[in-house]
Amino acid sequence: MELVTGLLARWADHWLNICRAETVAPYFDESKYAEFYERRMSSSWVRQMALCIGLAVVASATQLPARAEKTIEISLKDRYLKLLDSGVVVARYPVAIGAPESPTPAGSYEITRMEDAPVYHKKGKVIAPGPKNPVGVRYMAYFQLGTGEYAIHGTAWPNWVNLRAAVSLGCIRMLNKDVINLFNQVDVGTPVVVTSK
Repeated sequence: MELVTGLLARWADHWLNICRAETVAPYFDESKYAEFYERRMSSSWVRQMALCIGLAVVASATQLPARAEKTIEISLKDRYLKLLDSGVVVARYPVAIGAPESPTPAGSYEITRMEDAPVYHKKGKVIAPGPKNPVGVRYMAYFQLGTGEYAIHGTAWPNWVNLRAAVSLGCIRMLNKDVINLFNQVDVGTPVVVTSK
């Protein structure tokens, strides 16, 4: 149909040019050509709109599946951190948690900041990135309380994590190899759910 209307329009354009050059009889009515061209354009516009609507319906019906959602869950009772991908546990790591005098707060949070080479600052002390750094080799902040910050990070004392001890100032400590693995799978905005169960 598009081909036919295109050919008719070209033919009409050709005849209009001839008419304007006064090489044909003067009974050629330009107003009829204009009416034909306007009808052709409006029907073409209707077809284009129908095509766009049709494509939108097809696109919505064949949408790609939703992107997988990562979530971090930490059990203060079991002292394990689980990484979930669309609700399925894909990794499980032992952790050390806050000591009784500086407990890790339960709640729903999200990662707010990530550092792949954290520098430790405490009471004027500065320790460069590396395995002897008290916060280990990766740092993922998830909760700010006053000037204090709670984070998931590595440790210079792996025995605490292996024992799943309650010894930190409230942060979640992981083995350095585990925290690197976790760091590589999450982003700022990843939910962090800390439960007392």
